[in-house]
Amino acid sequence: MALSLQPKVCIAVLMILGIWASQTMSRLFIDENAITQKHEPWMAQHRRNYQDNAEKKRRFQIFMTNWEYIKNFNTNATNKTYQLSLNKFADLADEEFFATYTGYRVPSLPNANKTTPFRYAEQADDVPESIDWRKIKGAVTSVKDQKQCGCCWAFSAVGAVEGKICNGVSLSAQELVDSVSDNDGCDGGICQSGTLNNSAAQISGYEDVPSNDEEALKMAVANQPVSVAIDAHETSFKLYNSGVFNGDCGTQLTHAVTLVGYGTSTEDGSMYWLIKNSWGDNWGENGYMRLQRDVYAKEGLCGIARRASDPTVD
Repeated sequence: MALSLQPKVCIAVLMILGIWASQTMSRLFIDENAITQKHEPWMAQHRRNYQDNAEKKRRFQIFMTNWEYIKNFNTNATNKTYQLSLNKFADLADEEFFATYTGYRVPSLPNANKTTPFRYAEQADDVPESIDWRKIKGAVTSVKDQKQCGCCWAFSAVGAVEGKICNGVSLSAQELVDSVSDNDGCDGGICQSGTLNNSAAQISGYEDVPSNDEEALKMAVANQPVSVAIDAHETSFKLYNSGVFNGDCGTQLTHAVTLVGYGTSTEDGSMYWLIKNSWGDNWGENGYMRLQRDVYAKEGLCGIARRASDPTVD
């Protein structure tokens, strides 16, 4: 009896496997077509022109990988207060994105003002619950785009200087890169000091905010925008769209940004730092990110409290 039923069982199994394979292939085909329908308008929106079909195919595969990551994150992530999207970096692999758009280098030069007492130490009781320097006329200019130059350090420093002089003048990060000696320019350098002829402002140095102290950082930002370094070495940072970012970033400082405020989210009550980035206004919340504030780690989320400074201006 068993021998007579065996061929029938085999046939049934093969039929089931065949149906499963057919459905799987159909699903993959439909998914790829659906993603193609996303990729083509995305290319037009972000003015992508690939050099040949091979390059387009490679970029499409990366785009699909990023789309799957975004879809899974937005659908399944728990305890996350932010969302991801197919932004301008959606066809870049993590490795090439990090190599091109981050790369901040921690300076080894000592700070001349290192022994100076923190100037805002006595203001702890007068710090407002929230501040947004964008609402103060002249303090924050439009979001810039560093493009494929790893000079985030210059944009971060310029943003802090603009907040200090507070006259609405948009300063040139390019002039800072060109004029400052002993920096690595597009390879993640850091500004120590420098002057420009006929300049709107001259940076003579900088003063550190006490390290690993979010309360001290809050005091500093209550008085002016501050230059900070963060760890941006995470896929969800690259694809961030909106909300208060509370991702699993580390504390390796890889990117420099300008801190232009802090507050509490009306959506879920999350406390946040308001970051002005230099990846253009079509990344994040019109070029900005809200990053979770007052976390369990003394260095802050993504190491934001590790190395903050405020440039001194002549």
